[in-house]
Amino acid sequence: MSWLSGWSYRKSHVINYAAGAGTLYQKMITAHYGSGTDSDDDVYLNSHCRTDFGDIRFTDDDGVTLLDYWMEKKVDSDYAVFWVEVADDLSTVDQTIYIYYDASTQTTTSNGADTFLLFDDFNRPDNATVGGEWTEDEDAGVGALNISLNLLKIVQYQHNFCHIEKASPALSSLALHGKIRTGTNSGFSWYPAICFYWGVDDWVQLGWMDNVNWRGQYNKASTIAGVNVAGGAVDTWYFYRIKLGSGTVYLDYSTDGLSWTTLTSITRPTSWAGNPALVIVGKGDSDAPDYPNPDLDNSYSSTGSEGTHYADDVFVRKFVDPEPAHGSWGSEETGVVKKSIGDGLTFVLV
Repeated sequence: MSWLSGWSYRKSHVINYAAGAGTLYQKMITAHYGSGTDSDDDVYLNSHCRTDFGDIRFTDDDGVTLLDYWMEKKVDSDYAVFWVEVADDLSTVDQTIYIYYDASTQTTTSNGADTFLLFDDFNRPDNATVGGEWTEDEDAGVGALNISLNLLKIVQYQHNFCHIEKASPALSSLALHGKIRTGTNSGFSWYPAICFYWGVDDWVQLGWMDNVNWRGQYNKASTIAGVNVAGGAVDTWYFYRIKLGSGTVYLDYSTDGLSWTTLTSITRPTSWAGNPALVIVGKGDSDAPDYPNPDLDNSYSSTGSEGTHYADDVFVRKFVDPEPAHGSWGSEETGVVKKSIGDGLTFVLV
């Protein structure tokens, strides 16, 4: 078995197959700096990696072909959350990947755009326009969309629309993830959300807040329904995901991006067949999409209450129901590493 040159340690990991998963399926792995028992998506690196996890790499089962990955979050010397794109076909056969660590001179090669079907972490200069593949849509002179602090900044007046949108990846089974932090505003209820949109009567969204509740909402052929969770806090980040299965749609939330709770699950209607037309972040309008309340579209007050909100780390990945599960972890292996000691001399560690 080949070894990734320059790295001292690795562990193997099995990803179990699931019908329809196919190739290039994204799986989450949480790498812990210290020691512990590996299980499910948790792996412990025994203090052998960099404290900032910059030397973590993932390879295919040959031990050397690098896999695309994105580091979603980290706490130095504690843990880091990675998403790894598994190259091999997971539809009918379990697949093995490797995690490599302990290469002190390496820095992270995390890349969300290479890992996901759609990705934006809004890491651009302050006061930049959103641009790129997104189309901006806002009430002229009332709403405002730009980049601030490497976040999507959404300035929204009462009942006005203010969002970005782009074409959805061309798959019918998808998961949409995003983080939203709503600002304090007592004057109105309609806040930003992440949304899959098929048409004016067919959409599903998650994330908006009215200072008391944060919610999920959907429109199935002109029938609007929703769910609330009491106790949502303003100026607090929440993680949201909408998972489109072939028969069921799940609206999930998390306070830390690690432990998830299903807010609701609904039977996927026939009008939501095929891939969504758009992915939307923000508050919509009467065109795309007609939410959260069609009676309020374009009825903003430019002198009313204003709220400043933020979104971050929006991505779309593959999703099948049930998903490929995490299998077993191998024991820690050590490899051959050459290190320079100066004057052109090297020694070999085995």
